[in-house]
Amino acid sequence: MNFKVLRIITCALMLILAVTSPSFAPRPSRAAPAQSPDIRRAFDFRDGTLGWQPDFVGYTQYNQDIYELLAELRALPPELSVSGTGFYLQGHNRCDCLVMFLKRRLGAQDGVVAGQRYRASFTVRLASNAQSGCIGIGGAPGESVRLLVGASQIEPVTFVGPYDTRRLNLESTVATLAGNIANGQPCNLNLNPYISIERMQQHVSEVTADSAGNLWLFVGTGSGFEGRTTLYYQGIDVVLTPVGTPEANPVNPPTLLTEENTQNAVAINAQTFTRDPFPFYTTGFFSSDGRTYIMFFAANTQLMEGESLSTVTVLAEDERGIKFQLPVDSVLRVPNFDWLTQIVVRLPNELIGARNVRVSFNLRGASSNTAALKVISDANRSQ
Repeated sequence: MNFKVLRIITCALMLILAVTSPSFAPRPSRAAPAQSPDIRRAFDFRDGTLGWQPDFVGYTQYNQDIYELLAELRALPPELSVSGTGFYLQGHNRCDCLVMFLKRRLGAQDGVVAGQRYRASFTVRLASNAQSGCIGIGGAPGESVRLLVGASQIEPVTFVGPYDTRRLNLESTVATLAGNIANGQPCNLNLNPYISIERMQQHVSEVTADSAGNLWLFVGTGSGFEGRTTLYYQGIDVVLTPVGTPEANPVNPPTLLTEENTQNAVAINAQTFTRDPFPFYTTGFFSSDGRTYIMFFAANTQLMEGESLSTVTVLAEDERGIKFQLPVDSVLRVPNFDWLTQIVVRLPNELIGARNVRVSFNLRGASSNTAALKVISDANRSQ
């Protein structure tokens, strides 16, 4: 089966937003903290963007203009009585699922140790004009916009998922709730000035630095308010507290991508580019035997030079408890996405009669997470 065309189409579908920011001359740095085993980093956006990168998740690509997405370094509003700049993020939540976020890498130059587990604690200062106790479309403009913080070994990266919707590769694991953006002022529809607020939260999951001593920080908002939200991030302080001793040979585990807040695999029919449920046969496309081929997406799954497809074993189990392998047709790095690999498998005879399937894979003895997909049980039905 020839997937050269599929690689081109996949590359065309997956476009990452790139937002550049001007550089600014930094003000004098703060005094260094006392010696401690903790790693402490303070980011004040009056000094510029400081390596933080913005992005958005949850909107549809084809009509993204209606979401009014904007991210830039901007002068703070005058009512704050503070000079300088903040990291301004704006979006209109027309999908009831918009996430606006900032991300930043910390590495060995910051003191991060390869293979070391850390607890990440955040202090976030931001200016919000969302007053407390107001009523809004779908939810309150303050209380229904949740502040999220988190850390991950893998870079949070957006990609185009089913229904042309922008997704995040780590949506189910990267974020911890840190409150909301309600600014404590009573609701007054005639006057809504920006007020500085502060939120403190420790990420619920520990994060292990990768083999190069890198990890990623995440700060953002997830909105249930179906209106326009505007925020000025003023500063982010992070404390990484070591847990235990570093792993001798840290390995980044292979990871199947899943859809937001679910265990459903990010997967498409490799012939028709449609999502599940997948039929047993897909005729009239690239496949000579008429079988359906499914494309999964995975992180930390690059084949080494000289390795064959046998290095990757894809395992499946249906609702009947039947376990079997899915024949691997190709394992290819997605062009222009160094972190992302597409794994194409063929549906085998064992799937006849199944409906719900759980899939995982093994790479050089390391097992991935498990993800779910649906198939059409009638083997005679075609798509």
